[in-house]
Amino acid sequence: MESICWERWIQSRDRKAANCLLEIYMPLVTYHVQRISAGLPRNVDREELQSFALLGLYDALEKFDHNRDLKFDTYASFRIRGAILDGLRKADWMPRSMREKSKRIEKAVEKIEQIRCVLPPLKRLQSCVK
Repeated sequence: MESICWERWIQSRDRKAANCLLEIYMPLVTYHVQRISAGLPRNVDREELQSFALLGLYDALEKFDHNRDLKFDTYASFRIRGAILDGLRKADWMPRSMREKSKRIEKAVEKIEQIRCVLPPLKRLQSCVK
């Protein structure tokens, strides 16, 4: 079935063939959504991640070169993961530099908290983050 869908897609860019291939590779979308969402806050909508991933899968289907010595699922994995990360970046209101600084502060708080068993004063945090 998969080879027939690929043949039809390569020859005529048939919509039914595209839908067939998207269904076949849907587990790849689910896999990457689960992997990426595991490290994200709970307020991030998995369905939104799945939408980003599907766009990445379709983009991979459109741009895949069969003449290269590369498996489609390998290529699609890069495109899916990239589409999810791009979607997350666009949806994030906080600039990347500020997000990184926020993570450094969180790590400093955890470190001091583990050592002293109390929340650190703000002055102490400032010296740890610089």
